[in-house]
Amino acid sequence: MAGAGRPAARGWWRGCLLLGAILGAASPAAAARTGGPGVVAVRAFVTEGYARLTVLLDRETFNFHLGRLTNPPRLYLDIPAGRLGLQAPLPPDAARARLVRRVRFGRPDPATLRMVVDLGEGEIRERVFSLPDPHRIIVELRGGAVPPPGPIPPAAVLPLPERPLPASPRARAVPPPRPGPKKRQEMSVAERFRAGQGRIMLDPGHGGKDAGAVGLYGLVEKDFVLDLARRAAGVLKRRLPGNEVLLTRTADSFIPLDKRTAMANERDADVFVS
Repeated sequence: MAGAGRPAARGWWRGCLLLGAILGAASPAAAARTGGPGVVAVRAFVTEGYARLTVLLDRETFNFHLGRLTNPPRLYLDIPAGRLGLQAPLPPDAARARLVRRVRFGRPDPATLRMVVDLGEGEIRERVFSLPDPHRIIVELRGGAVPPPGPIPPAAVLPLPERPLPASPRARAVPPPRPGPKKRQEMSVAERFRAGQGRIMLDPGHGGKDAGAVGLYGLVEKDFVLDLARRAAGVLKRRLPGNEVLLTRTADSFIPLDKRTAMANERDADVFVS
């Protein structure tokens, strides 16, 4: 009887160990060690009034949260169960930058990887979204008007004695000055195109080492979309005279995906067609 009970006892212990392993793997701390997305690198693109941080991941995730902290001003991006690669390069510190000063990583708790972005001065608006192929999280920052360095003292004005103006029968009321034309930034998209100040950015996909699909008779997708974008640019220039039509590439060259949208933002394009 004792011999017959040993296999059952060993089976019971194996079941307990298996259950413990399952519960341990399901815990947040264990998920942070094994199953979460890993940060491969962080890339930065900075231009006047705009900054873009690209967090490259080794797998897709939609589970992240962007928040803001004060004193000093900073943003944080929390990735539950996230992992930081040992060789993940970070963008260099830019202490003189107006939008982004520094990027660093930490853990507010064992189950969360947090990226902290130290912000510059002034009004800064943020936006976060994810993109596939390659998997990445994008943090966009836009700055407002640069505040003046300090208050400007008013000019000294000496008081003048008040004198009545002589009445003139020929005096006429001076009409108020007409408002000048709107600046481009003050116009809506429709007004910009009507005024001949609109900008369209066409983005032919693939290019260079990225050939895309290959057709049955040797037609390569990168060549097809470039030819299509050139033809579309000619039609748009004829139908929208005065407006600007731009292309992200005009030759067989490879441009990373995050650089394409950054080019449109840098040129302040009103329409981006990929």
